[in-house]
Amino acid sequence: MKYHTRFNDYQNDDGHRLKCCIGGLVGSIFGDSGASEAPLTGFKPTGFKGGGINAKFNKKKVKVTADEERTGRVSSLASVFSEGARGIRRLLSRVAPGFSSLRTSRLNNLRDIRQRTIGSLSDNLAKRRVSGSSFGNDTLVRAEREFAREEDEIIAETTLAEIGATVDLIKQSTAFAAQAVQTFINELNLEANIGLQLASQATAVLGANAIAQSQAIQANTDSSLDFFGTIIGAAVTYATAGAG
Repeated sequence: MKYHTRFNDYQNDDGHRLKCCIGGLVGSIFGDSGASEAPLTGFKPTGFKGGGINAKFNKKKVKVTADEERTGRVSSLASVFSEGARGIRRLLSRVAPGFSSLRTSRLNNLRDIRQRTIGSLSDNLAKRRVSGSSFGNDTLVRAEREFAREEDEIIAETTLAEIGATVDLIKQSTAFAAQAVQTFINELNLEANIGLQLASQATAVLGANAIAQSQAIQANTDSSLDFFGTIIGAAVTYATAGAG
């Protein structure tokens, strides 16, 4: 009865103030917790605009686009390489094995020399009155064989040169064509890198915000536990003192 009497007296005298004090402390701990749970409420990552490139966030995704001027300039640069590739391919017909300008020129020159030489030789044989003889025929056959041998050499030499020139032109044409494609790939890589950087920065900020939010919640929880521990300890102390 003594405990109840003294506790009731405390409630009658100071209970209202104690209740208000506890309520104020609880309110201060739990009433404002919403602000701590969202340290960066309404955070919106910034975009980028410059050099004809526009990057912005749309529905949690980064969208990177290029304006018409930049797109036109990139296309113009690519067309330079494409035109170079076409120009080189047009040269292939002039060095095609068996039909190159080099072969045709050398063979035509040799045949002109052969015609003049054989004609002059025939005239000389006729003047010497040996035309149609075994000696005259043998002389003409040997001359024809010599020109035939030289023609074969020209064909062999020009074939190797034609193949080498064809391979070189194909390589150059392919390199130009590849560079035309690479121009567009470089542009896409640039846009992708801008988007990746913006997305990474936004992810880092949001991740830090989530950590801060978690720490704030944990801090509120710890404060609440400390508060109730203090209240319970005070209540136990008071009850023990009252019982005494």
